[in-house]
Amino acid sequence: MLQLCLSEHETSVELLPLMEQSALLALVAEGPEAWNEWADDHPDAKVDFSDVAFDQDVSFAGFHFPEKASFYRATFEGDADFSEAIFTGYALFSEATFSDRAIFSEAIFSDRATFSEATFSDRAIFPKATFEGDADFRETKFSGRRADFREATFSGRADFHEAKFWGRANFNETTFSDHAVFSEATFTGDAYFSGATFMGDAYFSEATFAGDAVFCKATFIGEADLNEATFPGNASFSSVTIDGRVEFLDTEFHGIPDFHAVKNVERIALDTVEFTLPKPTGRPARLLYWATGIRGSDRATIIRVRQIRGIANANHAIDAERDLTILERNAQVGSAWTGLKKLRPFKEWWRALSTVFFSTPLLLAYRWSSNYGRSVKWPLLWLLASWFLWYVVYLKLYMSTGRSLSGLNLSALNDIARSGMLPLGTVLRPSYTAAIETLFDKDAGIPSGFQNALLLQNVTSLIFLFLIGLALRNFFRLK
Repeated sequence: MLQLCLSEHETSVELLPLMEQSALLALVAEGPEAWNEWADDHPDAKVDFSDVAFDQDVSFAGFHFPEKASFYRATFEGDADFSEAIFTGYALFSEATFSDRAIFSEAIFSDRATFSEATFSDRAIFPKATFEGDADFRETKFSGRRADFREATFSGRADFHEAKFWGRANFNETTFSDHAVFSEATFTGDAYFSGATFMGDAYFSEATFAGDAVFCKATFIGEADLNEATFPGNASFSSVTIDGRVEFLDTEFHGIPDFHAVKNVERIALDTVEFTLPKPTGRPARLLYWATGIRGSDRATIIRVRQIRGIANANHAIDAERDLTILERNAQVGSAWTGLKKLRPFKEWWRALSTVFFSTPLLLAYRWSSNYGRSVKWPLLWLLASWFLWYVVYLKLYMSTGRSLSGLNLSALNDIARSGMLPLGTVLRPSYTAAIETLFDKDAGIPSGFQNALLLQNVTSLIFLFLIGLALRNFFRLK
């Protein structure tokens, strides 16, 4: 049933007989010309369609709604066409349900527009719509194939907090003159913001982009908050213009985003962002990942990593630059492995093989010994473990010389292994000298095998001590 609430200067809706309401419904059915003529004669009228069920297609295309127009909890079973409609006052669509297409293309909302907790089961079509006041889409469900806001204009605050987009979300060329809020929004399908202009602050904190997230050629004039956002799919920020500041603190990229040709990269904060190489595809890449944990990659991904590393360097983001350097080495090794099956010139073959058989062991050793210079615990544990391992080596070497063992000799061998943990230290030097004198005669000297083992222990201990120092430097962000 259609209810029409008039101003206090006119007859109230309660005084209108049922036939009058039927006449108003008939007025709606007559189309925009008759409706707009009535609206011009009643500029203070408040139209209330709350809880009304429209069980078939309904068209409000070109309608002018005076004062407040309420469709609160209204149900539209068929197409709801509001294209080119003009809402002079407050437009209320909270908790409304659109089972079929909802068409608001080129509609004008002169005051506030509220669609909070509304449900769009099919396409939500808002291209070139104009929101002159605040637009509230909080917790709105766009469960259809597409939510289309192309070239729309939001002059007030655009609030999509906790909105859910199951299909494609299209905000290409959209203008946000005030704050744009997409915090905790969920984009299950692809999200397009190409060419969008964010004149106020843009909030995407804790948003999830399960599909592709495309911000190509977007402009951020105000601050942009993408902190703790998650990008499981591909993300592109190529040719973005940044006049304010864009933050990616604690943001997760499950792939390498594209930051090609970004303007004003020094205004990007990448301090605690987390990047992950894409999941391996193809048998060689999957085998490499299963055996070593290294993900294969292509050259385009490597170039993207280098671009982001350059941004981190420009912003003095030490942790991010270090992690990206490690990621680049992983990508290079993975690319060499996955590219071996392709025919290459001899020079390319040689470069790939040297990467595979030289860089791979070093990279794995770096990871397993210190988590790429980020862990103090692991190199310290390896250093302590080397104490026992070298003690066993020295014991075997000493026994191979045919010399007899005693409690004193075992203690001396332990002193040598312990002193080798700190090769440049002076505290353990006297015990080392005393142990050598106990084990070997001065005239005979130290056997060559023993000397080589001592030298090798000193080298490995220096490496572990270096890794401990590197991890401490990274922890305290010393440069």
